[in-house]
Amino acid sequence: MAGAPPAILGGWTTRTVGDPDGLTPLQAEIRDAVARELHAQFALRADRLDLADLPEVAYQITRRVDEVLSRIS
Repeated sequence: MAGAPPAILGGWTTRTVGDPDGLTPLQAEIRDAVARELHAQFALRADRLDLADLPEVAYQITRRVDEVLSRIS
């Protein structure tokens, strides 16, 4: 959707594919998946991530990236 305004996600801006941010469509999709998962993790954890939470957060982000990559293979 060229010309569409960026969506706001938990205080972060998610841009539409084709924005001049220098990312390929795949990179933009991965970035958006990571942003969505981080937003979900912050919401689940009352906007706070403890150091002990990072392995689980990293695991969930990896799963989201894997979902994006599995759709293209």
